Amino acid sequence: MPHSRDLYALFYDASGNCGYHGIIQHDDSTELCLSSVKEGTPVNAYLSFNRDGFSSHCRDYKAYWQWVAERNEQRYRSNIENGNDFDAKNMMHTIRLLQVAHEIMSKGTITNKCANRDELLAIKNGQLNYDEIINMSESLLADIETASLISSLPEQPDSAKVLQILVNMRESLYQY
Repeated sequence: MPHSRDLYALFYDASGNCGYHGIIQHDDSTELCLSSVKEGTPVNAYLSFNRDGFSSHCRDYKAYWQWVAERNEQRYRSNIENGNDFDAKNMMHTIRLLQVAHEIMSKGTITNKCANRDELLAIKNGQLNYDEIINMSESLLADIETASLISSLPEQPDSAKVLQILVNMRESLYQY
């Protein structure tokens, strides 16, 4: 797509005759797998490949499994002392992300500073048990679903407007 970095058109081959290879070649791949596409083929969607974010994710993923193998004793001990057999910090982040999703669907905004800091810290510190956190997450998921039904967000983004914003940002940042 013009004026964009790492933005790719996605195509679907229902017949299996076009020779598309998907977007990854193998499980350890950190690059996209690209296929040749005939001119005029209709685009099904667009994929923004955050190469830096994905590389960071791959590093974090490997670090997580290394952590599981070598376990952060202090964090592990903290979870055990609070009677938890789950990662309380991870659960805190999960709840926060669900709250952000609800805010996006219900208000169309994202607030960086959260009003319920104490509640999130209580989760992180292991003061809520697993069932309480699961109930909280299920409630948030239901709220997100309800909010999506009445959300003022458009079903599809305005591609022309998004492209123009992207061009404006690039021109402003890089002053061609």
